[in-house]
Amino acid sequence: MSALSMHGSPLTRRAGIVVATGLTLLASMVASPVRAWATDTSAPTEPGAITVSSVTASGASLKWSSSTDNVGIEGYRVYRGLAAQGTPATLIATTDAVTSYSATHLFSGTGYVFGVVAIDAANNKSAMRTVSVTTASSSDPTPPAAPSTTTVSFRVFSSSRIDVVWGASSSSDVAGYRILRNGANVGEVDLPNSPRFSDNGLAAATSYSYSIEAVDSAGNVSAPTTAKTGRTLAANSVVIARGPYLSNVTGSSAIVSWWTNLATTGTVGIDGRQLSDPAGSVQHHAVQVSGLSAGASYPYTVTSGAVSASGTVHTAAPAGQSFSFAAIGDFGGGAAGETQNANNIAAAGTQFVQTLGDNIYPSSGLPDPNFSTTYSDFDQRFFKPMGAVIKSQAFLPANGNKEYYGDGEFWNAFPMLGGNHSWYSYDWGSAHILVLDTEQPYNPGSDQYTFAQSDLAAHQNSTWRIVALQRPPYSSTSANSSSKPVQQYLVPLFQSEKVQLVLSGNSHNYERTYPLMNGVPTSGGITYVVSGAGGNGFNKFPSTSPPAYSAFRESSYYEYAKVTVTPSAVTVAAVRADTGAVFDSTTIAAGTSVSDNTPPTAPSNLAASAVSTSAIDLSWTASTDNIGVTGYRIYRDGASTPIATVTTTSFADTGLGAGTTHQYQVTAVDAANNESAPSNQASATTGSGGTGSSPTLVQTAAGTSATSLTATFPGATTAGHLLVLTASLYTGTSNHITSVTDSAGSSWTRIGAYASSGHNSDGEMWYAVSAAGARSVAVHTAATSVAFQVQEYSGTASTSVLAGSTGASNVGTTATAGPLTAHAGDLVVGFVAGHGTAQAITLGTPFTATQSQTAISAGSIATDRSGSEVASGSGPVSLSGTFSSSMYWAAGIAAFNAGP
Repeated sequence: MSALSMHGSPLTRRAGIVVATGLTLLASMVASPVRAWATDTSAPTEPGAITVSSVTASGASLKWSSSTDNVGIEGYRVYRGLAAQGTPATLIATTDAVTSYSATHLFSGTGYVFGVVAIDAANNKSAMRTVSVTTASSSDPTPPAAPSTTTVSFRVFSSSRIDVVWGASSSSDVAGYRILRNGANVGEVDLPNSPRFSDNGLAAATSYSYSIEAVDSAGNVSAPTTAKTGRTLAANSVVIARGPYLSNVTGSSAIVSWWTNLATTGTVGIDGRQLSDPAGSVQHHAVQVSGLSAGASYPYTVTSGAVSASGTVHTAAPAGQSFSFAAIGDFGGGAAGETQNANNIAAAGTQFVQTLGDNIYPSSGLPDPNFSTTYSDFDQRFFKPMGAVIKSQAFLPANGNKEYYGDGEFWNAFPMLGGNHSWYSYDWGSAHILVLDTEQPYNPGSDQYTFAQSDLAAHQNSTWRIVALQRPPYSSTSANSSSKPVQQYLVPLFQSEKVQLVLSGNSHNYERTYPLMNGVPTSGGITYVVSGAGGNGFNKFPSTSPPAYSAFRESSYYEYAKVTVTPSAVTVAAVRADTGAVFDSTTIAAGTSVSDNTPPTAPSNLAASAVSTSAIDLSWTASTDNIGVTGYRIYRDGASTPIATVTTTSFADTGLGAGTTHQYQVTAVDAANNESAPSNQASATTGSGGTGSSPTLVQTAAGTSATSLTATFPGATTAGHLLVLTASLYTGTSNHITSVTDSAGSSWTRIGAYASSGHNSDGEMWYAVSAAGARSVAVHTAATSVAFQVQEYSGTASTSVLAGSTGASNVGTTATAGPLTAHAGDLVVGFVAGHGTAQAITLGTPFTATQSQTAISAGSIATDRSGSEVASGSGPVSLSGTFSSSMYWAAGIAAFNAGP
């Protein structure tokens, strides 16, 4: 393996980060061995421009505008290289979905290029955004301290490889380390990568001495550590380098896995049988064992070549049999707390480990770049501390965001139950356990929500329903540590399906709630436990008093939760890592779930108002419930089946016939599906359409910031007419229109502002029901490049005029917005805003342009093209616009109710 060159005498400048550990990979070159559940093939957009600040001799701060994605950004990969080499090729970090990175431990007086790539949960990657940085020079003459010799250790991997690991230098300005073999430099590791080195290409059965030198930012080199000697194995010697370990354990089967240093065959001896690995001669062995009995223990031995290792399979307990398991999250960083927890779990008598996400903290983003050549994060941060646990306790993981940083390597090592490496469920004893993935969509209607809903509903006869997931619905770590989407989408589902215990991680501490319903302590409610102090740092609780839902919280020491399940009770005990002592415990008795038979009160003050020839608006006063109202059912004309169920206290009934009368009543429902008595009856009659006319364009006006931000109509507007403004601003996500006014004092409302982070595009729609006599319309904004158009329409409703809207922003040669549902007679207005090039925009049918395209070419270019149509029937309507060359664009579409 070639060594890296070093900055400064007596070493030469280097680009390197971790050539020795094989992490030098371009984003486009990284393989994807396993993809988590995803039908998403759309890559995120390229991150916005990177700004650099606080440049010193050893560091710099990077910040960029966020990427966008059709599902969501999972994180950003940060690459680094020397400026002279062009594209940065070495991955040094993967951040969470934050748009900044602090580059530290750099060499002084050196030109670097940094690159940022956005990733999503489907393993799609954006294009790379780059920036150049030159660090300041340094005249520091003092060499750093060497690492302590006692921290230097070896793992002899094979006849040609020795792995060297050492502790950090005590000096604060260290930028990297040199590895000396027999006194000669054979490799270098630059921070922030981990202090370990895999020395390949060695001779068999040969002794080598190793020492480590620290190098600071100025290029000063420490004294070497005292040499230590390691000896390679004899040629063709086989060792079990990882495992064995257990996954996918059920009542009758298990997968037994192990990794060998060389490709070789393997067998599993269990239950009087010898099962050969069907893959043949490989390094990663995974053998399916079947035909086992539930609730039994089976010692096993794996053998490859002349070596073997043993463990015990505990199959899933049958219903009625008591058991215990360990719940742990945020642990896979290789720190002392993880090792302490692992030792406690190994001795705890638990049957399996249910993780709560962030099972591995990859130091740069790829936890296992090349098993054959590299001592990796998997080896150092997972298999080393957890090995004694997972050889005899099933490993059942929940995904956290860190699992999505490694291009599928986690799921290669740890296959999950189910078929999508994401969400699954299993039965153990009298418990049904549902494992969810809060990095994948879980809103109602998503695949995951549908699975969870049907899975829980199908297991209402189970004594216990337990859920494991990463992001906690209730965590008092900070103001935003409770996941609001989990509260919004999943907590009502857990309540309606009578879940008793929810386990989560993500917050690096321990917290237990009282039994809750809708976040309020309620006898028989759901107990929520955060067990995220698995070993990777702490998130301290604030000094303020805990919220009312919090029964116990602790953030001073590492822990795991031991969950004991019997047919009559579930006990959760928090176990301190350093002492093994239980510091919190709670017991949930069977049959204590809230049995809600009380319906909500009836909605009151139901009012109905016709707003057009085809629509009636309803509103009412909210109901109350002993636990909580989850929705309202709308009944029309005495039917026994509701026409809709909503969560708000209003509803727009559209698509009705002209001149028809309808009667309405509303009921409230709760999570237990109890339905209230009906509200009072209200009725309304839609407009006949006989005295009015269909929406019609009356007049138009336009303006740009090159002249003024005021547009003037040819004549005064008529009271009650609809005014619609569309605008193109060259601003991106900042400097939107703050307000719109006109000379008659009409009240203007923004319909939408459509912009993409990193794009110089903002398109907006506003509307007003005109006061009498408006001649001019003014746009108020700090943006310097604006083009806008205004239209006056007759024949629309004068109240509740806006029926719906949508918009989008992107880059390309075609702009689209919609689909949007419109009803017969509705006025539909759409626009396309172009940015950066003043080319002609053509609107697709059925839209007719309302006026000539408006553009500003002074400074930054912005163009606006608007059109409208009257819907001939009910159904979806979409807007499209085309142009000859690719540009940033924004588009919007809105439907307005016709007048009565």
